Amino acid sequence: MFDLTWTRKWSPSWVNQQNALAAMRLIKALLSRFRKAAVIGAGIEY
Repeated sequence: MFDLTWTRKWSPSWVNQQNALAAMRLIKALLSRFRKAAVIGAGIEY
């Protein structure tokens, strides 16, 4: 078991929440870009 007090000291929950939100936004943005690129690619192919 790792020390929870140590992780709390060095990475507050609000920082983790902000990082998680930023990561989710980044992933969503990338997914939408890939979808657009796939649609454009499919349009060019066919």
